[in-house]
Amino acid sequence: MPLSIAITGSKVMLEVFRDRIDVTSPGTLPNHMRVENVRSGGNPRSRNELMANAMLVARLMEQRGRGWPVMRRAMREFNGTEPEIVQDEGGKFVRVTFRKAIR
Repeated sequence: MPLSIAITGSKVMLEVFRDRIDVTSPGTLPNHMRVENVRSGGNPRSRNELMANAMLVARLMEQRGRGWPVMRRAMREFNGTEPEIVQDEGGKFVRVTFRKAIR
């Protein structure tokens, strides 16, 4: 299991291609979470629990753990695909890919 690492100064990267959109976040999934857990929508984890709780109380986010199921449903409705998620084996990044319909 890769170690959770912080990459100071690194930013989330958004890449738009003809056939897809990739969102790449530096580091690993938070708190030893695995890709399978994300796909199933269970056991939400945050890199910063204190910040996540504060955002929830301030109503700056709807509910913890809803993101992946909402994205899956939206993509199925949009073009019949599902988002793809991969974590680099070396723990350098996590990437979510949204496939675009080519018309």
